[in-house]
Amino acid sequence: MKVMITGVAGFIGSNLATELLRRGHRVNGLDNLSQGGLLNLAEIRSHPQFRFAKGDIRNERVVTQAARGCDAIVHLAAYKIPRYDDAYDTLTINAFGSDVVARVAGKTGAKLVAASTSDVYGKNPNVPFTEEMDSVIGGPQVKRWAYAISKTFEEQLLFACHDRFGIDVVLVRFFGGYGPNQARNWWGGPQAVFIEHALDGIPLPIHGDGSQSRSFTYVSDHVDGVIAALDRPEAEAVLILTCAHARD
Repeated sequence: MKVMITGVAGFIGSNLATELLRRGHRVNGLDNLSQGGLLNLAEIRSHPQFRFAKGDIRNERVVTQAARGCDAIVHLAAYKIPRYDDAYDTLTINAFGSDVVARVAGKTGAKLVAASTSDVYGKNPNVPFTEEMDSVIGGPQVKRWAYAISKTFEEQLLFACHDRFGIDVVLVRFFGGYGPNQARNWWGGPQAVFIEHALDGIPLPIHGDGSQSRSFTYVSDHVDGVIAALDRPEAEAVLILTCAHARD
């Protein structure tokens, strides 16, 4: 296959690109480098089957050019929970960027595998989660929920694009990942922060009473899930796949 990956210089994108190339596929990567970095692509930048373009997913011309001749698009580019700034970029990039990627998939006929998140479950207390469970989202004055809302919108948008334009869509709800190329700040998840603090001899930041639990997934399992969504014939319709289930 020839696969275009948005957010290719990020954590999951760089690991996915490396594995696809290892399996003999061709990869076109797109990233604006606002969160990912070229260091994550150091091992594959010179690979003859890899092409990298710097650009924004909200630019339809750039996305169309990167997706030219591709059999599939894996849409990973996104802004996450707005911890240090307002929620505007999280909401607009995830919503408008996904709309652009979907329209390009419609024009090219490429299969679209798009990243959602376990955050869409919000504060739903019923674990383990299933794909059909309800979202329980907090109030709009709490910007923490901007990411969950933007990804819920993305899911509905891509389902609607499937219905209207016949786009072959698979949505993958990722649970917190860890592994090579993971960001070492809150953008990369709490485990990275904990490890950095432990190495530096700084007390670990604990939120709440410390009794919370999280589900973490090694990045190779994320990658295997995405490749299965690309390859497997039963993933030829609108589906939501979860790469891990949250458990107590």
